[in-house]
Amino acid sequence: MKKAVVYLRRSTNELKQANSHEMQLHSIMEFASVHNYEVLEVFAENASGTLDDRPNFKAALNFAEENDCFILAYRLDRISRSLTIFNQINPHIHRFRFSTMGNQEVSLLLISMLLSMAHAESKANSERVRQSYKTMKRNNPSLVWGRPINDEVRAMGLEVRRKNALNFNQHIVSIVNDLKAAGYTMWQIPQRLN
Repeated sequence: MKKAVVYLRRSTNELKQANSHEMQLHSIMEFASVHNYEVLEVFAENASGTLDDRPNFKAALNFAEENDCFILAYRLDRISRSLTIFNQINPHIHRFRFSTMGNQEVSLLLISMLLSMAHAESKANSERVRQSYKTMKRNNPSLVWGRPINDEVRAMGLEVRRKNALNFNQHIVSIVNDLKAAGYTMWQIPQRLN
């Protein structure tokens, strides 16, 4: 039996993509069973595929290298949607297997093409979203973005600011009292505080 780790990634939080990790894991575990992989660890994270600095992805790469095992993922775009990741994965390409692509080493040419396509798709999606927001705002100037602030939320915000101001004031009073006790005059204290 071949040793392997599993890497799962979803772009956003579990509320927006509640079943993503579960669906990926199910597909990968079926793949592992059919192709005789023993899964030693599962690494999962919520992070954009355009980010290269993902701690769990790096941990999966390190674990795979240290334990001489494969890295199983659902699709290449779960590994990354960025061309810049290529330098990180290039030495490990022989370790990657994707449940949607079969039990074979993926060629360097295919990986570079798929990463290029994923990168282009990510950029196109961002541009579509940006243009959609602009169009929505232009067609409806009174459109409120984000969560509307109601009286209850405003009151909670004011209360937090009051508490923070009170804590800060108490801190300053404590410092002033310490400076007075140390012999500083009322004229010297502001200079010392600055």
